[in-house]
Amino acid sequence: MNSNTEEGTPSETLVLMENVSLSYPSHWEHRDVTLKAILSGRSFKQHTQKKRTVLDQISFQLKAGDRLGVLGINGAGKSSFLKVIGRLIPPSAGTLKLGGTSLILNNFNGGFHPEYSGIQNIELASLLHGRSVEETQKKIPEIEDFAEIGDQIHEPVKTYSTGMRMRLAFSIARSLPFDILLVDEVLAVGDGGFQQKCLNWIERIDWSRKALVFVSHDLEMVDQLTENCIWISEGTITSEGESAGMTYYYRQWLNHEL
Repeated sequence: MNSNTEEGTPSETLVLMENVSLSYPSHWEHRDVTLKAILSGRSFKQHTQKKRTVLDQISFQLKAGDRLGVLGINGAGKSSFLKVIGRLIPPSAGTLKLGGTSLILNNFNGGFHPEYSGIQNIELASLLHGRSVEETQKKIPEIEDFAEIGDQIHEPVKTYSTGMRMRLAFSIARSLPFDILLVDEVLAVGDGGFQQKCLNWIERIDWSRKALVFVSHDLEMVDQLTENCIWISEGTITSEGESAGMTYYYRQWLNHEL
């Protein structure tokens, strides 16, 4: 395996991928061997570990000021792409260089400890991002107010619905320092009012020194929040361009496939 993750890209470049691949062990393949092998007393089965490639030699650059949409069907490699940028998963091969701090929001658990309360998870996330206890305590009321989950903020996160976890995740995220915001279908949950609240927050961010990578099946939202898009298919970037044109062609492709 030959992979490398570095920090300290040129100031305007926040993400640089060079031939990045990501593979997972898949399953053990069992197949009968030849009659000759059986008669010789060797095993009846031959075991071969297979690998599944989810990202295949991706080269990619993201600069400060970029707002990028990521298109592709389920299983295309979009979430893995974000997780590599967010340093949740190291690449199996290639080089990843980061010029800033990444923050990833997805619709699984927001990185929460399930046994901790919402308040405790706020404190944990803040401390992990380098905030002092005093700074964290000052931010808690603002985070509580944005999340709008009431007294549940004092209950274990494992008791939260998906929508409540997303409310809390977004509320924490908007209070944390970041250079690269990675959003993976997080706006697909929750009520319309809270979705709009989150959209308003993203739109108000000063992106001149930051970058957004936004994954969503909601193409109208992609058009609204991003300027350019890439299309990932079978682990590779198959095309890229301005968001309006890319989402148009992606819709046409989806309609043809359906």
